[in-house]
Amino acid sequence: MSRRLHPRCTNASGASQHDEAIVTAASIHPVSLKTPGHKAYTSLSLTPLPPSPPITPESHLPTTEFAHLKSFLAPLHKIYTLITTTTAMPRTTHITITLPTTNPYPIYTLHTNFGGPWMRGAAAFPRDTPRDLQLAISKLDCCDESFIHARVDWLIVTVTPQILLHYSQNPAALHVHSVILVTSASGNQYIADFSIEQFGFDTEMWFMPRVQYEQRVTDGSRVHLAQEE
Repeated sequence: MSRRLHPRCTNASGASQHDEAIVTAASIHPVSLKTPGHKAYTSLSLTPLPPSPPITPESHLPTTEFAHLKSFLAPLHKIYTLITTTTAMPRTTHITITLPTTNPYPIYTLHTNFGGPWMRGAAAFPRDTPRDLQLAISKLDCCDESFIHARVDWLIVTVTPQILLHYSQNPAALHVHSVILVTSASGNQYIADFSIEQFGFDTEMWFMPRVQYEQRVTDGSRVHLAQEE
């Protein structure tokens, strides 16, 4: 599986205007990030996020159906995560963070060594990079790389992210995102988002009822099937 270094998703908002102010949000703390052979860079990094509220079906959705579909998709989710976290990628030498003036989320700029050897796993990141940030970077721009007594459609959404990741050679911009819409035999709808971590959300949020997903993850606009484009 080859890693895409340039997003293929449509630009939804253009490059963000931002300043270089130090982020002081409670969920972020200063650390020293470095990799072997590179000097240390004083930067900021995402701390482990607090546990997210449990994902449960809406009151009108059957709990057994939700659990059945999630358990069926769970092996695919694990395989997807295994592939994205073990595929070789350019080593990120350091990470800088800026606080946008027009958006509420911090922007993480990934500075990579494209001329050097590609690395796998933790070796591809600066030392002390938190596990959740490693996972987020591993799944960056991989939403299209992603079945069952249910209908499956490809849904395009606009995410309201917790963080915005981008490689230093690309402008910081919010792009539309693709997810899997699962419609059960009874007509209930769920979202499977195998790469939700790239936006700073907890990995446990990868499967939830569609209504919850749209309320908690998207901005409520431009939600449509891919074939409608």
